Formats: sequence, C-alpha cells, structure tokens
Amino acid sequence: MNPILEKIRPETPKKQGPLTRAGPGGVVTGKTEQLHDLLAPHLPTAIRAWVDGLKANKIAWDQVEQKMVDTGLPDHKERRESARAIVEYVVGKAIERSMEVTGSYKDLTQVLEELKQSPEARRLLPPELWSMVGGPEPSGQSVAKSKDAAISPTKQKTG
Repeated sequence: MNPILEKIRPETPKKQGPLTRAGPGGVVTGKTEQLHDLLAPHLPTAIRAWVDGLKANKIAWDQVEQKMVDTGLPDHKERRESARAIVEYVVGKAIERSMEVTGSYKDLTQVLEELKQSPEARRLLPPELWSMVGGPEPSGQSVAKSKDAAISPTKQKTG
C-alpha cells in the first residue's frame, strides 16, 4: 500500500468471530452452530430475568440521596412484557391472522325495498319501523289502519 495513503487511512483490523446481518432473505449467519453455542449458556440467566421481571418495581430519581431508588410501586409494563415472553417461550407465540374483506355496497333505499318485499322481515321487525320507512305495514296493523281510514272520512262528512 502507498505510504501516504497509510497515513491518511490506516488499515483497520478485520473483526473475528460470528457475524450476523439482516439480508434480503432474513437473518444470514456466518456459522449458526457457533452462535448457538455462544448463546446457549446464557439461556438460564435470560429466563431468570423474565421471572424476576414479574416482580419488577418502578425506580425514580431521589432528590435527597441523589440516586435512583426503588419506589415500591409495580412496573406494570415490565411485568406484562416478562409475562408475555414466558408464555411465548413455554406455550408458543399466538397465531396472528389477518382478514381482507371486500364487497359491494347497496344503497339504503335498495336495502329498504328488499326489506319491504320480505314477509319474514315484516314478521320480525316492529311496526314502528314500517311507519318510519313508509312501507306496507304487517297485515294485522294494516287492517286496523284501514278501519280508521274508513271511519275518518265519514266523521268529516257528518261533522
């Protein structure tokens, strides 16, 4: 290498050991077995940290002592995360599902027309609904209305 370039950019030594990088296909490891062997001894400690996290308390700055102290109040966020980690490790991660719904939408007037033509809808829905939408009322109610309608004009003629 050029001695002037060496002074400007000294060579940095190459790093040794397993190197993990996220590539386009996910995580690419140099040697997965070595990484597993490196992390496996720390598994009991990690699990102990999850269990200890179930009893975590909040810490806060104490003005008098000028240091962080345990408040004795439960740290619910930390406890929840520890509990979730334990459940996912023992039982497994919950299945995450997504649903895509597509469809065509009918105009409200079209839906009301279909309801008016349905005998089952007329039977199940209350009579007040039919008077609001201006449709034919169920058979029992329409007879009573027609009697009132027949009486009303005669009262007007005689009155």
